[in-house]
Formats: sequence, structure tokens, C-alpha cells
Amino acid sequence: MYRMIGAKNILKKKKLNNFYFELYIILIINIFDILIKKYMQSEEEKKEYNKQWYDNNKEKRKQYIDANKEKIKEYNKQWHIDNKEHIKQYRIDNQKEIKEKRKLYKSNKKEEIKRYDLKHKYNITLEQYTEFLNKQEGKCAICHNQFKSTKDTHIDHNHITKKVRGLLCFKCNRGLGYFNDNKNTLNNASKYINDND
Repeated sequence: MYRMIGAKNILKKKKLNNFYFELYIILIINIFDILIKKYMQSEEEKKEYNKQWYDNNKEKRKQYIDANKEKIKEYNKQWHIDNKEHIKQYRIDNQKEIKEKRKLYKSNKKEEIKRYDLKHKYNITLEQYTEFLNKQEGKCAICHNQFKSTKDTHIDHNHITKKVRGLLCFKCNRGLGYFNDNKNTLNNASKYINDND
């Protein structure tokens, strides 16, 4: 009787051991599968995996960045200091690719870049810029020539107060610049032209 109970216990232990062994094997296979996926992917598969990860974790990333802005800023600053030569060499080796990426980025983000530049350089919004353009009927505020394109428009502003005065063409903006925005010099120039015409 005792021998039978002992034999049953041994069988139970063997079954239990087999169960744990099978579980262990399954676990090892899964870990191995994850490692293969992670480290033995092609470049394209890695890019796709990273893209999916970024897309799936946008909110988490945003929360982390918001909570660690200073830490990230300090890390990035230090990384750039520590890797100056590496960055320099990378830019030399990949000039063409970097140029193409910048071009593509600029073409895809025209409005965002315009908004950023207007806000940070002149402290005006895109709507305020458009208002200036409409008010001036798409013409230079000084010579009244029609702007050929948005590239032809230059934002004239007071360099001391930073107040935007209006939109000028390249020549008029450059002319004011050469006169250092000095009213007396501009009046003298106007008087000179009138007197010698």
C-alpha cells in the first residue's frame, strides 16, 4: 500500500517536473524569438519596428519629455560636446543624404517652419503676416511694386524695438539697411535727389 502511494507521488513529481521543464523550454523559445526579432532584423525591419513603437507610444514619450525637459536638454548638450568629432565626420560622410532630408523636411513642413520663423524672429503670427500682405495688396510698402512670390517679401522691423513696420521688396529692405534705418540720412538722400534732378 505504502509502495503504491510512493509510486504515485513519484509519478506526480515527474509529471510536475515535466510540466515545469516544458514551461521552461517554451519560455526559452519565446525569449530566443524576441532576441532574434530585435537583433537579427534587416535595417528596413528595424526602421519599421521603431516607427511602430514611436507611433504606439506617442503619449508616453510626450509625458516623459515634458517631465524631463531639463534632464534631456543637459544630456543632449553633453552628448554633442563628447561627440563633436563623430558628428563632424558623419556630416562630411553623409552630406548628400543630409541635404536631401533637409529639403524633404522643408517641403513637407513649409507652413510650420514659416510660423516658427515669424514667431521667433519677429514675434508675429502667420495670420498677422497675411494681414500685412493683404493690407499692402501684395505690394512693397515703399516702391509699391507687386511681390513676385512670398520669397520676395521681406519683413521690415525696427531693430531696437523689434516692432514690425511692414513688408518690403528685397531692394527697398536692403536700401533701408544700408541707411541703418536713420531718418536723417534718408531725408538727406531724398533732398539730395530732389536738389540734383
